[in-house]
Amino acid sequence: MGGRRGALVCCAVAAGLLGGCKRPHPVTAPSEDGGVLVIRPSGLLQVPSGWLVVTGGDGTLRVSDAPGHPVLRAELRSGVGLPTPETLRTGFTEGLRRWKVRKSEAVEEPGYVSVRLRVAEPGDAGTEQEVFLSATALGADTLLCASLRGATDAALDVIERACRSAGERPDGG
Repeated sequence: MGGRRGALVCCAVAAGLLGGCKRPHPVTAPSEDGGVLVIRPSGLLQVPSGWLVVTGGDGTLRVSDAPGHPVLRAELRSGVGLPTPETLRTGFTEGLRRWKVRKSEAVEEPGYVSVRLRVAEPGDAGTEQEVFLSATALGADTLLCASLRGATDAALDVIERACRSAGERPDGG
């Protein structure tokens, strides 16, 4: 059942994001040879050694931590723009109305927005979970990230850094 909830979370996020993206993207930086920088999904996210990033046939990225637990689903979308933190929050809560938001923190920077929510399901004996949602502008594309059920707080910190710095080269160039 946890896989089904994870899929529902991702569907709720995608539906919410696609309906409310209004911000333009920053200009894509040209590559050293003068051409336009091409963003390849396989090199988008820099994760710690031992973590695994798999590009799915549907264009999604799935990230697992070192023990092999799935912690993140990311998707590269063209032409959708950058949502607001409220759009991220609403997209999640509208898709899963039974979940109660206990705490919400948003970050909004040029080219990046994120929301971390502490949520609980009714009847779950007070069990809470933190959810991470973000959007990163990458030229004409937007990387949408959503944590998966069961991701630890430490894993959320790692994927937040990875999604925020998406597309950057590990050498800083």
